[in-house]
Amino acid sequence: MRPPTFTSRLLVLGVFLPSLTLTGGWAGPTPAVIVPGAVKNANQNGIQRMTSSSASHRSLDRQPAIQEGGLGNGHLLIGYWQNFTNEAPPVTLGQVSPQFDIINVAFGTPAQGSTATITFVVDPELESKRQFKADVAALHRAGKKVVLSIGGASATVQLNNAADVSAFVSSVESIVKHFSFDGIDIDFEGGSLTLNSGDADFKNPTTPAVVNLIQALHRLNKKLGSNFIISFAPETLFVQAAVTGYGGQRGCYLPVIFGTQKFLSYVQTQDYNSGTIRGLDGNIYTGGTPDFHVALTEFLLHGFNVAGDPSQAFPALRPGQVAFGAPASPQGASTSPPSYTTPTDIQNALNYLVTGVPFPGHQYTLINPAGYPDMRGLMTWSINWDLSDGQTLSSQLGPFLHSLGSQ
Repeated sequence: MRPPTFTSRLLVLGVFLPSLTLTGGWAGPTPAVIVPGAVKNANQNGIQRMTSSSASHRSLDRQPAIQEGGLGNGHLLIGYWQNFTNEAPPVTLGQVSPQFDIINVAFGTPAQGSTATITFVVDPELESKRQFKADVAALHRAGKKVVLSIGGASATVQLNNAADVSAFVSSVESIVKHFSFDGIDIDFEGGSLTLNSGDADFKNPTTPAVVNLIQALHRLNKKLGSNFIISFAPETLFVQAAVTGYGGQRGCYLPVIFGTQKFLSYVQTQDYNSGTIRGLDGNIYTGGTPDFHVALTEFLLHGFNVAGDPSQAFPALRPGQVAFGAPASPQGASTSPPSYTTPTDIQNALNYLVTGVPFPGHQYTLINPAGYPDMRGLMTWSINWDLSDGQTLSSQLGPFLHSLGSQ
């Protein structure tokens, strides 16, 4: 997610599940082009689905708490709400379109002089703290979930030692309880997460900032319960780009996702500010197209070999733990090559991923031809940019997601 002075922003899908997490963040400047090399064993006939046993899979399945609020089928539209003003129109929390199921409040950031003690203050230019809390309560009555997104493109969040873990956990717990947030979204960007030299196994990370974040999230999950949403909104560099190389920032979210998968609500990768990436079929896909969303999303739905190494197979997440993010307007993520995808193209991608029915002219073919009926949904940056575009995205994709077959 970009800082308040920037104009591009992440469209994030974030909803609460007992095992569902929302992440939202605005992608800051990222490498313009990522073109990994050829993927070993990456063809439809040669890739086996990388997942745990069916018994283990079933034992981890949990229904999203959003259903308890009476909202349909578990497919979610997640949007970031800007707690700051920029070129996008300001919106009070109480004015958010009812099409959004999860509202990610952007952002909680570290206190001055700290990288781990998180603070959150309601921007008085948007509404008062009292009104904000009343709006959260009203959204709860409507069956919505409100999540605090932590980080963004302009904030460095790092947990470098045990004291940082304690500071992060205690400060986040205090904010969550004070404002009645339903969860947190981890949108650490920039240099917040970077794998140290020699940290080469995502299953057994050694980088302190990574190990400590995993520990902190485990502690928050234990303290705040199974219904507490924990989501991630990583850039594609931090996840899918690891198919051809692992180290530094490439693949840096993989150990965090792997280390929290038992209670993770969902991952919503920022399918923008990305450039081109090679899919599991070995072909290169460009941002701003439905094929890009389908190809990039199947990395997490199917699993993939990290750095092309079958001995480093990143396992598939449960479909209900997977969403993808897209900008709500052309201004939401103004990059080259373009990141914006029209609502119709996003709908085509979602429909193919969920139902297995391809759209005309598709280039990427799902490895799983039946699709993933329980895939979670869509995240967008942002609710404000959606408003600037006449709520085109939410008015089309909210009803579409809510009309899909029940889980």
